[in-house]
Amino acid sequence: MAKANENKPFTFKPFSQKQKKLVYFWDSRSPYASRELIIADGAVRSGKTLAMTCSFLLWSMRYFDGQSFILAGRSIGALKRNVVNDMLRILKTWKWDYKYNRSENYILIGNNIYYLFGATTEASQDVIQGLTAAGLYADEVTLFPRSFVDQAMSRCSVDDSKLFFNCNPGSPHHYIKKEYIDQAEEKKVYHLHFVMNDNNTLSPSIKARYERLYSGVFYRRYILGEWVMAEGVIYDMFDPDRNTYARLPKHKMKYLIGADYGAQNPTVFLEIHVDDMGDRVKAYVENEYYFSGRDEGWTKTDAQYGDDFESFIQADPLRVYVDPSASSFISELKFRGFNATQADNTVLDGIRLLSTMFQNGSLKINRRCTHLLKEIAEYSWDEKAQEKGIDQPLKVSDHCIAGGTLVDTTEGQKPISELAGTTGKVFSYSNGQTVERNYFNVRKTREQADVFEIEFEDGRKVKATPDHLFLTDAGWKPLSELKPGDNVVEAVVKSITYAGKQDVFNMEVEDTHNYSVEGGIIIHNCLDALRYALFSYIRYRPVFISQADDIPDVLGGY
Repeated sequence: MAKANENKPFTFKPFSQKQKKLVYFWDSRSPYASRELIIADGAVRSGKTLAMTCSFLLWSMRYFDGQSFILAGRSIGALKRNVVNDMLRILKTWKWDYKYNRSENYILIGNNIYYLFGATTEASQDVIQGLTAAGLYADEVTLFPRSFVDQAMSRCSVDDSKLFFNCNPGSPHHYIKKEYIDQAEEKKVYHLHFVMNDNNTLSPSIKARYERLYSGVFYRRYILGEWVMAEGVIYDMFDPDRNTYARLPKHKMKYLIGADYGAQNPTVFLEIHVDDMGDRVKAYVENEYYFSGRDEGWTKTDAQYGDDFESFIQADPLRVYVDPSASSFISELKFRGFNATQADNTVLDGIRLLSTMFQNGSLKINRRCTHLLKEIAEYSWDEKAQEKGIDQPLKVSDHCIAGGTLVDTTEGQKPISELAGTTGKVFSYSNGQTVERNYFNVRKTREQADVFEIEFEDGRKVKATPDHLFLTDAGWKPLSELKPGDNVVEAVVKSITYAGKQDVFNMEVEDTHNYSVEGGIIIHNCLDALRYALFSYIRYRPVFISQADDIPDVLGGY
C-alpha cells in the first residue's frame, strides 16, 4: 500500500497564508529567518504537517550539502504514515532524485541523508547518540519522551541548524508549552498556531465531521487547538441512556474478547460484539468476567483462568486481545486453541477512541456489566501527572515503593529510581519458584507519598505505601495489614514504622506481575480490557490499516 502511494504524484492545492508562513519562515526575506526553532501546533487536519514537510525539505536542500538530518515520530510506523509517505510523493512531484532505504530507515536526497527514528520510550534516545545533524523534524513532539527530544536537539550541532516541531496541543503544563512556546522570544522560537480553517482543502462537511469525532478535552485540543488540562472524570461524555442497553441486537456481528490480566489486581474478560460495516463501527459489551485476587484473598493460576475463560465464552471468538504483559496467559489460551494476541496498549489513543465512541453512541454496554460501569464512572485523570504535563489515568491502587529500594535484577541489585526508563529482567515469583521475568514501564508514580518502613528480623528494610502488596504465607497482603511476626516470603516482619513522605516508584513485570526486592522479598506491581479489544481491532483491521493513526475516521458515519 505505502509503496503504491509513493509512486503517485502529490496534488498541491493553494496554501493558506498560515501555511505559507511556515513553508518560508527560514528565507532571508522573512522576519523570522533567524529563529532556531519553529513550533506549529493546533487542530487536526489544519495543514501544519504538509506545510512543515515542504518547509523542512526546501530549507535543508537549499542551505546544506552532504549533511545528516533527523526525522522523528512517536514510532517509525507513525512517522512513515504521517510524514514520509507524503514526503516521497512530494519529491516525485518536484522531480527530486532520492533513494529510500526501507530496511535501514533512511532517505538519501542529493548528498543529504535523512534518518528516520521512532521516539517510543525513554530508551529511544540511545539510538541517536553519536549522530551529528544539521536539523531535526519532530512530528507529534508532545508525545515524545523528553529524553529523546533533549538528545535529538543536542545532536543538531552543525552551524545554522534548525529544529522543526509539529504537534497537537497537550497539557498547558507540558514542557513544550512552558519552556518553548511561552518563552518564544528568549529562546528564538517561531510559534505558529493552526486551526482547521488554515487548511484550504477542507470542505464544511469534512470540518463538521471532524468536530463530531471528538469530545471533552480531545475536542478542545484537536478541534479548537487549545492547550488545556485533562482533568476530572475521563469518560464524562458517558450517558447511561445512550451508552447502555438491555438486549443485544440479533443480527450477526463479529465476536471479540478483551482481557486484562492480574495476579492480585482484577482479571477481567469482556465479551464484545462488533457491528463492522466497513466505514462504520458499533460495539456492544455483552458480558463481563471479574475476579480480584486481592478481594478474594487468594490467587488463580493461568490454567484456572483458562478454565474460567472457557466457561465464560459463548463461542470461539474471532480474536482475544490480551494485556500485552501477560505472555504466559496468552500462551495458555493459544495452547487451548484460541486466537489470542497481545493487545495494542497505546493508552491515550485508546482513551480517545473510547471517548469518541461513547460520544457518538457507537459503544454500548449491557447493564449487567456492573464492574465495567463502575470503573467508567470512576476513571479519572491524574492531577499530579498533569502538573508535569503528562496525560495519564489516575491509578487508585497504584501501590508503590520508595525510590531507594533495591530491586533484585539479573544484573544485581539496583535502586528502583535508577531503573526508570529502562528495561531488563528481574527475579519474580511463580508457583512456588523464583523465575526471571522482563520488567518495563518503570516510573515515578507519586511525589511525596506517605510511606512506611518494614524492618525484618534479618535486618533488611523496605519502604512502601500502605497499599503495597507483599507475598506472605497467607497469600498477598497490603503493607497496612502486616504485623510483627508475619512470615513474608524469605523474611519475618520485626517492626513497621511511619517513614514520612517520599517519592515512590513502580514497574510492570511480564506474566507474574511481581518482583523481588532487597534480596528475596516478593512484592507486587501495578497493573483495561475494553480499550485493548476495540483499539487493537479497529487499528489493525486490514481495510483501514492505512488510516491506523487516525482511528476516529472509521466512526465517521455516526
